[in-house]
Amino acid sequence: FEQLCINYANERLQAHFNSNVFRQEQEIYIREAIQWEPIEEPDNEATIRMLANRQGHPVGLFPLLDEQCRLPKCTHKTFVDKLFEVHKEAVADGVLLKVGRGSRLTSNEGFIVRHYAGQVEYVAEGFLQKNNNSLHADLDLVLKSASHPFIKQVLEEAAQTKTAAAAALPPSRSSSAQKSRFSSVSAQFTTQLASLHSTLQATNSHFVRCINPNTTKEADSFVGGHVMHQLRCSGMMEALRLMHAGFPTRCPFDALYERYKDIMPRAVASLDSPSFCEILLMALGLEKADYQLGITKVFFRAGKLAFLDKLTGSEYKELAPDIANRVRIWLIKKRWRRHTIAVVCMLRLTRFLVSLRLKRRLYHAAYFAMLMANRPKLSLRRARQLRREHGAVLLQAWGRRTVEMQRMHRKLWGLYLLQRVQRGRAVRAVHGGRLAEIRARRRVEEEARGAGALGGET
Repeated sequence: FEQLCINYANERLQAHFNSNVFRQEQEIYIREAIQWEPIEEPDNEATIRMLANRQGHPVGLFPLLDEQCRLPKCTHKTFVDKLFEVHKEAVADGVLLKVGRGSRLTSNEGFIVRHYAGQVEYVAEGFLQKNNNSLHADLDLVLKSASHPFIKQVLEEAAQTKTAAAAALPPSRSSSAQKSRFSSVSAQFTTQLASLHSTLQATNSHFVRCINPNTTKEADSFVGGHVMHQLRCSGMMEALRLMHAGFPTRCPFDALYERYKDIMPRAVASLDSPSFCEILLMALGLEKADYQLGITKVFFRAGKLAFLDKLTGSEYKELAPDIANRVRIWLIKKRWRRHTIAVVCMLRLTRFLVSLRLKRRLYHAAYFAMLMANRPKLSLRRARQLRREHGAVLLQAWGRRTVEMQRMHRKLWGLYLLQRVQRGRAVRAVHGGRLAEIRARRRVEEEARGAGALGGET
């Protein structure tokens, strides 16, 4: 019975661990729009419901044990029979199993529960006696009349636990439980465990896994199979698989942007924080598969913690000039690559147009040769017609080209004139006072030179 309570507590803590590690991590990826491969989450809710379900049908093992303790002439065998009668669905799902034929127990003397860590066989003998925590009425009165402070404190805590257990029950069952004097160990244990779970849900949990290296308690002895079994049973293998497939290291955009924007070129510093971080990571040579950009954060693959510490650590001022130079080099390479791609595209387009013109000329020549060979009477007339049409097309093309060139030149000269006027206005708006002083000084100098020239002539 004690081992069953301990294993139930482990099940609840394992469910809390799965909820924090798997579900919250997946919710973060969904909220940040990160692309990743979902991992099947280990689930032990069926075992928890089978052990301690008090709402609905079927009731769990612990409420069923309390019921058997209240009824007269009940034994551990009737408890096991009732358990398998009520939990047929759990038996079908493999959560609750009967003892095997090779066991020393009969089918109504024990049962097997499939826990998260594995299957455990329980001997039902003594369950009812160990679960009964009620006292005789005379002993209860003697304890309540005690004057020792420690006993009073124990009685007050027991009363609070009993009140909480009654509040956790449904209204119909809580009223009947208040009338009866029966008190069970399983009810108190599940109530205290539920209170602990509520406290854990309201806080930020940090987990420490203790691994036993060997079964002989010897120093410097590491048994790989024993350790691997503990890691599998504790859910660490799935957690490590999630970390490896996901992005466990992350950093907000604003942290990188505020730290490096002042040392970056103006073209990079003027970008928004996500684009700024993307350019920064690309300039530093980080592979695209090693990170993803979310909505508010940048997510890194496992093993990139040292890279992030170097970016956000206290020594970033020493690395800032090198990072800025890398970003400038990356910008120059990007612009050069863009111009190279534009030149290559232009050359390919030119070759395509030339080949297209050659194909059209070849088509017209073949068509003309076919006419000359198949229709000799119309060949001369057709040749003259084609010559006139070709001449008219060339004349129209040259005429349209001349008109369009004149229009383009007029537009270009208009744009140049507008730009000159606008630049002049901008310069006069900024340096108008200095320009006026320079003009006035030049005017005075010219008048002085003119006056000097006149005096020399005279």
